Amino acid sequence: MRWILLIAMLMGMLVSTVQRGSFRIDWWPKRAWVLNLGAGVLMGLGAAIASGGNDVLVLYAIPMLSPHALPTFTALAVGVAAGLMMIRLWFGIETRVVCQNDLFVSDTWTRPFGPKPNP
Repeated sequence: MRWILLIAMLMGMLVSTVQRGSFRIDWWPKRAWVLNLGAGVLMGLGAAIASGGNDVLVLYAIPMLSPHALPTFTALAVGVAAGLMMIRLWFGIETRVVCQNDLFVSDTWTRPFGPKPNP
C-alpha cells in the first residue's frame, strides 16, 4: 500500500508541474541538489531515530512521561536552533516572522541588505 501511495504522490506532482507549465528536467547536478539531499538525509535519520514526529512527542509522549520524549524533543529543538544559526552565519539568510492581527506573515529566506531592522 505504501508503494501505491508513493507512486500516486509522485504522479500527482508530475501532473501538477505539467499543468502549471513548470516541468523541466535538470540533468546536471547543482550545489542546491547536494544541500537538499543532505538536508533530506538528515531529516530522514532524525525521523527514524525519534519515534514519531514532533507532534507525537508534544501531544502524546511527553504527557505520558515516556523516557525517550524529553531528550528527543530537546535534541530536536537544539538541532533546529543550530540549523537556523548555521544558515544565518554561513549564508547570511535571516528567517523572519511577523504576527499581526491574527495573521502569520513569513518573510523567510531573505538576505539582509543594509542595516538590520530593530525588532
